[in-house]
Amino acid sequence: MQLQHWMFQQQFFRENLKLGEGGETGRANSMLEETFQRTSVSIMGKNMFSGDERFWPEEAPFYTPFLS
Repeated sequence: MQLQHWMFQQQFFRENLKLGEGGETGRANSMLEETFQRTSVSIMGKNMFSGDERFWPEEAPFYTPFLS
C-alpha cells in the first residue's frame, strides 16, 4: 500500500473508482488521467480477478474489456 499510496490521493483515481470526491489535482493527477485515457486498461491482481465478473458490483469501477 505504501508504494501506491500517492494514487489514492489523486482526484482522477478517486472519482474513477468511486472512492469519493476531492483529491489532488496537480501533475500526478494529470498523468494518471492521461495514461488511463490513452491505454484504457485496468490491472487486476489475483484477488480481484479470481472470482470472475459474477462477484463484481453492478457498477464496477472498471469498464474495460478483460480476458479470462
